[in-house]
Amino acid sequence: MMGSHNRILLVVLGLLLLGSTFGQAQTIKRQFEKNNQYVQPGIKAGDNGHLLRVDLAVSGKQITSVDYNCLGNPCGWVHPCDGDQCKGHDIPVELVGDGTAIWWGWSNSGDNCELIFTVHYQ
Repeated sequence: MMGSHNRILLVVLGLLLLGSTFGQAQTIKRQFEKNNQYVQPGIKAGDNGHLLRVDLAVSGKQITSVDYNCLGNPCGWVHPCDGDQCKGHDIPVELVGDGTAIWWGWSNSGDNCELIFTVHYQ
């Protein structure tokens, strides 16, 4: 039989454990084919390229940041937006709120590759 002191200790430890995991940053990977992400109708961006848009979402959470990576030979022709290359999109990641973000980029290659995102949220 467990004494009341031990039960209180277990409850306190359980609350500490619950509190230590609540609100911790988490990550999820998302992957997209580049050629499916062109803004339609096409919008010129960069060096004879076109604008890319990737919508990212995590249900019921707040996105805190997004890391971008690319896999494939055309990755040298895929670029995150900046104010000089993409009018109206001065930064590559727009944190919209309510667990959503938009990644803006551009490419001047018609070849396909994988756009990979690590979404950080809490």
